[in-house]
Amino acid sequence: MSSAKIISAVFFSFVFLAASILFAQPKLTSEGIRLPLKGLDDLVFEYPQLQDNGTKTLAKVFDKVITDNGRNAVIKYEGNTELHYAVKNNGLVELRINNPPANFSKLRFGTLIPFAINEGGKFSIDGGDAKPFPMEKPAQPHLYQGSANSILITAPSGATLKISGFEVGNYFQVQDNREWNWSIYYLMILCPYNKDHEVIELRFESGKDETVKVEKIVDKFGQDFSRSFTGKISSEDELKKDVETDKEYYASFPKQTGLDEYGGFDGTGKALGLKKTGFFHVQQVNGKWYLVNPVGNVFFHRALCVFNPSDDYTYTQGRESIFEWLPPRSGRFFEMNTGEKANTGLFSVADRPWKDFIAEVVKTNTDILPVLEGKRKPFVFDDPRFVPKK
Repeated sequence: MSSAKIISAVFFSFVFLAASILFAQPKLTSEGIRLPLKGLDDLVFEYPQLQDNGTKTLAKVFDKVITDNGRNAVIKYEGNTELHYAVKNNGLVELRINNPPANFSKLRFGTLIPFAINEGGKFSIDGGDAKPFPMEKPAQPHLYQGSANSILITAPSGATLKISGFEVGNYFQVQDNREWNWSIYYLMILCPYNKDHEVIELRFESGKDETVKVEKIVDKFGQDFSRSFTGKISSEDELKKDVETDKEYYASFPKQTGLDEYGGFDGTGKALGLKKTGFFHVQQVNGKWYLVNPVGNVFFHRALCVFNPSDDYTYTQGRESIFEWLPPRSGRFFEMNTGEKANTGLFSVADRPWKDFIAEVVKTNTDILPVLEGKRKPFVFDDPRFVPKK
């Protein structure tokens, strides 16, 4: 039973109070400056494009050298231009430009903002009134355009990230990329180049907006907490009843006879002159294509085609309050609590039977184990390893 898609927004206060300021821990990576925003994916503040006084990019990046565990970086551009980054204390990142290209006028920075921020997230420019990231696609894609020195981004959890610094005369633009069929938001900052300034200071401050009231979004069955809809589960008894209903439904079908050990239609191979290859395969007879099983009979394929390991997970850390119920952070429902994803993922109750099924398949089909462990490539449609052993 699949969970309902969550579409409700978190209610939040439009009255903005100063957030308690901490300092983000920016980290220089090959993609850009990684910035934490509690309750959402990290933001990645891109290394800038070097532009003229129009929109022309003057030099492209061809190498990135990251050192000191992400505290220093040299971004190398065509034509011997280099940008030297250094992470200092208190969320400060210093940027020095060596050998700027001819006609260099400005740096174009940018970062993608996760689409889930529209479940109650907002932003404000230079300490002004907060504006929401819209749930519905707006008539115009640009949520803000104009001169600015800072932006405060507030996640649905109330966590905040303030981006400031740069130079005098910056241009900020916040946009909704659904206008271009991409469900994500984007922040662009154009920073003028001042040859008299040796260092450009970028500052990243994190905090908490205490005025944000976080409502429940996900109920204990993984459904939209606030919305009623046909088929919505309201109790464990309903789930148990569904199991019995399913049993009755499938038991109502007449028992099918005349099938071979692979579920194919016995005798069809002989009637159509199909080959017994020992593999699942396709064969054309009189201009028609047939699915043929290893013993040479026609079969109708209505089953699981393929499964593979995956790292899909649900973020919970930093936004526990939006869930009506969460399983303990140990035991069978939290097996993804390892490595870099520690405390961020969980298997839902609905996922567990699927994991149990895969576990049983692995027990009874030992040939699959090397595939799941990444030691052997997955089998193909006509692979003899798919044939049950007798």
